[in-house]
Amino acid sequence: VQSGDGAVPGASVAILNTTYGTVADREGRFSLTGIRPGQYTVVVTAVGFARQTRSISVASAGNQTLDFRLTESTAQLEEVVVSAQK
Repeated sequence: VQSGDGAVPGASVAILNTTYGTVADREGRFSLTGIRPGQYTVVVTAVGFARQTRSISVASAGNQTLDFRLTESTAQLEEVVVSAQK
């Protein structure tokens, strides 16, 4: 998982409607194992980046390489006010 500035460590990678998921390492690499043949949708999310989805087809056992290039999100969060009482 990469962005224009390099790796995106900690990006969440998941296959929709399954229990398969993982987090990208500090180089932006990830691995999902034990996936049965079929059609899936992979979702990648990271704070500060736009969510990305991709449909994939797993035909048989073996490795498949997926490259994701995330773009910075332009969404702005609302202001949060923290206060305390004594």
